[in-house]
Amino acid sequence: MAAAATVFKTGITEKGKEGKFRLVFFEYAADEKTYCRKMLLTHSAFNEVSKGDKLNIYYERHDPKNCVLKEDWEERTYKYCIQWDIAYVLCILIFVFINCLLKSVHS
Repeated sequence: MAAAATVFKTGITEKGKEGKFRLVFFEYAADEKTYCRKMLLTHSAFNEVSKGDKLNIYYERHDPKNCVLKEDWEERTYKYCIQWDIAYVLCILIFVFINCLLKSVHS
């Protein structure tokens, strides 16, 4: 079964040689009960999660406390990269504009 979960706490933890992991605490409702879970995600700028964010999960119909995170990080990854690409292009255009303006003033 699918459900929307709400993140209520996040953090970063380090597990020895395995590296850093993002610790995500979330809650969801199933069968008129609220369940709280925590998951470890590979630490990455692409899986940035904040308090109050919504996550899509799937839980077992007969045992709702067992759930898995629906993989939708790819959509966030593309949006994240596109935003930075636009920011870089804008910075370049502003730099070129200022440079042309300064050259025309000194001429």
